[in-house]
Amino acid sequence: MRITKEFNLGHLKCTLFFHNDKHSLKIEDAYGEVTYKLGHLAEASTDDISDFMMLPKIKAAVIDSFRSMRTGRDQLLSLLVTPEEEAFEEII
Repeated sequence: MRITKEFNLGHLKCTLFFHNDKHSLKIEDAYGEVTYKLGHLAEASTDDISDFMMLPKIKAAVIDSFRSMRTGRDQLLSLLVTPEEEAFEEII
């Protein structure tokens, strides 16, 4: 597997891979990552794929997906982490 291109979509890091005549696209930020197996894209080049990702509609959809993933992660963490108990007794 070899890296054919790296680029950014806003705060997201994108890495295009090529292996066995198939493309993969990994998109990541500080909180998670997604890898899309793009398969055989006939005549599509690495530049074609990165240009497509830069289209405003596509870029916005990917960023929205990562926001949603982050919200889900935060909700899960809020269920797993219990708040610290108060250090002082309550005075009534």
